[in-house]
Amino acid sequence: RRLEKKNGLDIYLYPSAKFTDYEEQKAICLMVVGETGCGKTTLLNSFVNALLGIKIEDNFRYKIIHETFKTSQSKSQTQEVTSYNIKSVGGFPPIKIVDTPGYGDTGGIEKDKQITEKIKKVFQEQISTLNAICFVAKSSNNRLTVSQKYIFNSIMDLFGDDVKEIFVVMLTFCDGGKPNIIEPLQDKDCIFSKIIPSIKYPWYYKFNNSAIYEGNTEDPFTQMFWKLGMTNFDDFKEKLLTLPSKSLS
Repeated sequence: RRLEKKNGLDIYLYPSAKFTDYEEQKAICLMVVGETGCGKTTLLNSFVNALLGIKIEDNFRYKIIHETFKTSQSKSQTQEVTSYNIKSVGGFPPIKIVDTPGYGDTGGIEKDKQITEKIKKVFQEQISTLNAICFVAKSSNNRLTVSQKYIFNSIMDLFGDDVKEIFVVMLTFCDGGKPNIIEPLQDKDCIFSKIIPSIKYPWYYKFNNSAIYEGNTEDPFTQMFWKLGMTNFDDFKEKLLTLPSKSLS
């Protein structure tokens, strides 16, 4: 269904599909985590457009997550762990996206603990395999927040060393330079620095999703950011095909 008209573009809600047993078995499952305000929702919506092969000149776009209520940037717009199914497109396997609430919300550490419990429950009761853990972070941050460190610790506590190799860092709001957050992630005092050696190169991808719902497609900046995003989504898709499926049973 059509959600809205934005910047001259028709925005449609892409419905989460019902998978057959065969599709469930073949699906690549990725869990997406990050703190509130990191651009996770826009990244996932952009990823869906990339999966569906949307071109910059098309006069429509898709969203798979649509926020229907206004809220401040300090409050996570996703309150529950939600999974979205995207059927196979162009020979690429079906994808299951497990979206999680933003950590570091106004509810403090108690709220973060609840998020971890919700994630645990979903994987205990509904989903038995995992192919990728996508950690979303703003590229401009010079240091890791308490919430970001908590995310790494929680995920490692939940899933153990087995999942080290399926971590992928997805950096948002990127420009042409080296992302600031790379250094703190590699710092020896950061738990993630112990994970990086287990990840097959590259361990991070750069995105700037400002172009995805921009109607002025003749603008050179829009074209540049669109190309950056779509090229990196293509690389990310290639990586997904190489990651091992981890059984959580």
